[in-house]
Amino acid sequence: MERVLLGGNVLTLDQHNTKAEAVAVDHGRIAATGANAEIAKCVDPETKVVHLAGRTLLPGFTAGQPA
Repeated sequence: MERVLLGGNVLTLDQHNTKAEAVAVDHGRIAATGANAEIAKCVDPETKVVHLAGRTLLPGFTAGQPA
């Protein structure tokens, strides 16, 4: 993974209003969300780890190709 963000209040804004503690990002895209322990398993020596310290994380909105 290129980046892992841990220890936050992650609002996924999906249809179920799922909340998580952590996010894994690979190749500029969200690869996984979930509990800190689960997402921490994605960390390798190349991963940049960001500690959110309880802050809230929202998904970014970008313009791209329509699905």
